[in-house]
Amino acid sequence: GFPALKDTFFNFSMSFSSISYESPNFGNNSEIFKQQSQNIKKYKTSNLKPNIVLWLNESTVDASILKGNLPKLSMFENLENTKFNSLIRVHTYGGATYKSEFEVLSGLSPDDFGIYSSLVFDTVAGHTKYSLPKILKQNGYKTIVLNPFVLENYNAGVAYKWLGFDEQYHPNDL
Repeated sequence: GFPALKDTFFNFSMSFSSISYESPNFGNNSEIFKQQSQNIKKYKTSNLKPNIVLWLNESTVDASILKGNLPKLSMFENLENTKFNSLIRVHTYGGATYKSEFEVLSGLSPDDFGIYSSLVFDTVAGHTKYSLPKILKQNGYKTIVLNPFVLENYNAGVAYKWLGFDEQYHPNDL
């Protein structure tokens, strides 16, 4: 079967009670953000709006960080036109990628919803005031999502509308 779905169905059954959210607390200290911003290298800017493609590729990791002297792939190298490159911590490895997808689109960590983390597309997406697609639309972008799952899967089709996408497609639509 699908062992990863066990907690999904458990969480679904628990969703009849209220969902609570506890946001991270950094206190009144912004030093951590100031320190981290010092690590961003300077790069050239222009007034042109670039096309932005956000590719969520399940379980991608720079294997050269592991033991065994594995070669570094070019996709992880800092190139001339690379604006930002780092190891990115995501909530999943080998499945449940929708949690990482939700986090990058909404800016909210699914882990903050505890046992309801598997239901963020069903229950939280509709309550988000801000999201990456909404911010991009406010800045003149057209937002399109392409997902290999049918849009009914994990409530993605409805959630994408809630998050602010203009259009959504399954590869069969193309």
